[in-house]
Amino acid sequence: MALTVAIVIAANAFDLRVNTTVSMPIGLYREVPRQLERDAWVIFCLPKEPARLGRERGYLRRGSCPDGSQELVKEIAAVPGDCVALSRAGLTVNSHAVPGTAIQAVDRSGRALPHAPFGRDALPRASSGCLVRVTA
Repeated sequence: MALTVAIVIAANAFDLRVNTTVSMPIGLYREVPRQLERDAWVIFCLPKEPARLGRERGYLRRGSCPDGSQELVKEIAAVPGDCVALSRAGLTVNSHAVPGTAIQAVDRSGRALPHAPFGRDALPRASSGCLVRVTA
């Protein structure tokens, strides 16, 4: 416990972020300004409804987002100009499957998990306007 507290204090002193979640490799990360590019990591807050669900179900800890939930850190899989599609099998970028993105119907407690609609305009658009429609 004392070691954990020391790591958190040191991380804050040097503008480092501590990740202990399974959503990305555990470790210390330094935030740097950069262009959004494929394979870079991005820190963000979830929109209102997904954040609410995450807090209610215990997926998210308390954090610094406006709604009081923790920030998420994810690897960028697609950039402007890429064609992005979502199906039950998961996310594809330029017709290449992104590993680990298959849609899960339920969480570990058996509760239904919502997901982005398949083939809806709300899916990320590339700057070229490419949007692949996928049917269930």
